[in-house]
Amino acid sequence: MLLTMWVDVSQLAVSVAALIILVVYTYYTRRIAEQSVRQIEAMAQPALVAELDENNLNAISIRNIGTGAAIRVSWRLGKIQGAIQYIEPRKSLPAKFLENNVFNRLERIHIGNDSPPMILNYDGMSGAGYESRSTINDIRDQFSTVFSR
Repeated sequence: MLLTMWVDVSQLAVSVAALIILVVYTYYTRRIAEQSVRQIEAMAQPALVAELDENNLNAISIRNIGTGAAIRVSWRLGKIQGAIQYIEPRKSLPAKFLENNVFNRLERIHIGNDSPPMILNYDGMSGAGYESRSTINDIRDQFSTVFSR
């Protein structure tokens, strides 16, 4: 009887120890997986900026200067807004209205220093969301951009 109880207690102790080891192993495995995702994401991260078109200074393009694709891109400049499904790394697309009309007749007064920044919201391929705020500098005819996540 004492031997049976000893066997039961030892089996319980082994089971509890195995459960603790399994929980700890799962915790560290999850941390490793999360770090791997962050590392891969950092290697293929999109970064969108607004820029004036080289051929037409009244036209605005959105350029992906990052190393990863940007998906579900939406932009807003004051009351004007639009969307682009996908921008490849190192590529540029013209800003478009939601109705897909090319946005090519922007009065300079509307994007001057007193106007709000062009706000770009987009996702990376991993699903992480990003935001860029590009503000025009009339003196240099170019945008300056601030990135956030």
